[in-house]
Amino acid sequence: MKCHQLILSVLLASSWGQAATYAVTFPHSPAPGWTVDWLSTDTGSVLHSQPWPETGGVLTSPDVKLDVFARARAPGISAAPTVTDCPGVQLRNQGWCKDGRAFLPIGMNRRQLYYPPANRNQWRAETYMKELHKRGGNTFRVFSMPEFESPAGTYDEFALSAYDQMLSAADQLGINIIFSLIDLAAMSADFSGDPYNVLNGGPFENHQDIYGSEEGLTLLKRRVTFLVNKLHHHSSLIAWEIGNEADIISDRTASGHQQTERVTLALARHIKAVDPSHKPVTASLLAEAVWPNVFASPDIDFIQYHSYATSNPAALPGVLRNDAEQSARFGKHVLIGEYGAFRADPERSTFLKTGLWAAMSQGMSILPWVSASDAFGELFDEDLDLYAPLATVAAQVNWTRPLRLRSADFSASGAAVLASQLGNEEVLVYVHPQR
Repeated sequence: MKCHQLILSVLLASSWGQAATYAVTFPHSPAPGWTVDWLSTDTGSVLHSQPWPETGGVLTSPDVKLDVFARARAPGISAAPTVTDCPGVQLRNQGWCKDGRAFLPIGMNRRQLYYPPANRNQWRAETYMKELHKRGGNTFRVFSMPEFESPAGTYDEFALSAYDQMLSAADQLGINIIFSLIDLAAMSADFSGDPYNVLNGGPFENHQDIYGSEEGLTLLKRRVTFLVNKLHHHSSLIAWEIGNEADIISDRTASGHQQTERVTLALARHIKAVDPSHKPVTASLLAEAVWPNVFASPDIDFIQYHSYATSNPAALPGVLRNDAEQSARFGKHVLIGEYGAFRADPERSTFLKTGLWAAMSQGMSILPWVSASDAFGELFDEDLDLYAPLATVAAQVNWTRPLRLRSADFSASGAAVLASQLGNEEVLVYVHPQR
């Protein structure tokens, strides 16, 4: 934030619960006739509209609690976005389209969505999907668990039928599924029970050995081929994820890094070779490390981060900004595939809400990690209700236009301001108070 850009001071409340106004410095208008709509992050509705100051200047937001989102748009940009020549699901520039409509993935992780005892209130997959769908959510990230394969190279048809039923339900509801083909994090956490372990008839004594051998790559390719062949026909599948946190089973050494890159990119090429539906492919890696060879590969269609860096809602926009910069660097969509919000944190709702809106302002998606079995907990109704206003706004944006980050152009005293421009038609601005 540049202090000399500030023209007016901002009135900030001493408490999150009180309303505040924000005086935001806007740069020169991209073109005459632009309108700035100030949007409520509580409802998604327009609080106030005013012209973008064509020579640059300050616009003051309406009174809002916590934060505010602005959608600035060129004349005539108001209708729900359609995208020509987009059959099925595609990634264009840094955004998504599906069946002729632009969309932003809005949803959560539900690693065993197909398995009711692992879900909230033992909900079946259809029930969980309907609860998300009625709030405007559209996406789940789901895993194929290690026990699907036992012994090594043999696959559980009962588990496969559960995957198939889950995806059939998603097809009917219009829900999107990002499908992680193997939970490597579970393999790392308890290799003693894994089918690849010698104790269970597998070929490896340690999980680190899998990437270091052709036998390991062959086993992984075989699993990938089986699942892709069986499931690719589902319209709900929007992407294959090679494996959850691909580097978690490798040594933390230069050679381990090289092995992870080699196997990850080999599997990405393999998925593309065996998938007749040509769905996008992603790789998830631990934390927020930048892997240029992976991110730049034409076989990796979008970048995925897992962000557990902070539970501080005031600091989070800066963390997400750093992730968004990789979108600009590599020209690809960025998905925060896991986002930790501790259930015991009294500001959990604020942390979730901040992440969802801050990410959207950067053209990114963010999927909270949800689990009843760990410290991050479930998402209950008050958490799911955060999606509805976000979805209302996201549905009005054409996410397939080229995206350019613009935070340096905007400022507000006492607040973090994130902004990005989509094509030559729209700018998204998110303003979040700093304590």
